[in-house]
Amino acid sequence: MSCVALLLAQEAEGAVTLTTAGAVLMTLSVGLVLGLNVFCMTRILCEKRPQKHQHAPLEVDVTRDAAPPVRCLNPDCRSLNDAQAEFCAHCGRPLPGHNV
Repeated sequence: MSCVALLLAQEAEGAVTLTTAGAVLMTLSVGLVLGLNVFCMTRILCEKRPQKHQHAPLEVDVTRDAAPPVRCLNPDCRSLNDAQAEFCAHCGRPLPGHNV
């Protein structure tokens, strides 16, 4: 059903009026949306150019790769553990390089 047909159907039934409370609520909501829109647009469009441009480094630092895993010294376990771990994830014993 098109908008014109809907308006004609409403007009045939009788006049549709807007109450005072409805008009106030509609005015406030439309005003709030338009006000926030204007605020955001002026903030974006009137922004000063940045003083210092921030760019990614031209060279990638490859020295920060993950450390190799640490092998447990327990002859029965010998599982591989994260380099940052202090204890073996499998047997719970201290890993080499960590004095506990």
